[in-house]
Amino acid sequence: MELMIVLAIAGILVAIGYPSYQAQMRRGYISDALSDLSNAAFNMEQAYQENRSYQDPNNAGSCAVANFAGTYFSFSCSTASRTTFTWTATSLGGAMGTAGAYVYTIDQSGAKKTTNYDGAGVAYNNWER
Repeated sequence: MELMIVLAIAGILVAIGYPSYQAQMRRGYISDALSDLSNAAFNMEQAYQENRSYQDPNNAGSCAVANFAGTYFSFSCSTASRTTFTWTATSLGGAMGTAGAYVYTIDQSGAKKTTNYDGAGVAYNNWER
């Protein structure tokens, strides 16, 4: 009987604690993604200093820094001209919930936006964590 009580208490603690653990892990993954997004923008600025263009000098219309994927986010760049770019971080499925549940952007002026947070469309003019 005592064992059943202990198991019931342990089950309740797990049921309460696990969602909090998952949310904390998600916040950590988002922080990593935002750091990667900032690094990508920094690398674009370095490319601009070298080439006077955010576009790849060997492939007009493509960004000077290649798209890449992390464990929990994919990162893509778009450039409409030699003087503009937008990097986008989009969550992958799995630990981040459904694919595309979190979307963050940064552009050449340093403007940061959150357009999707926890599966809901939003329009924050900053990065929401």
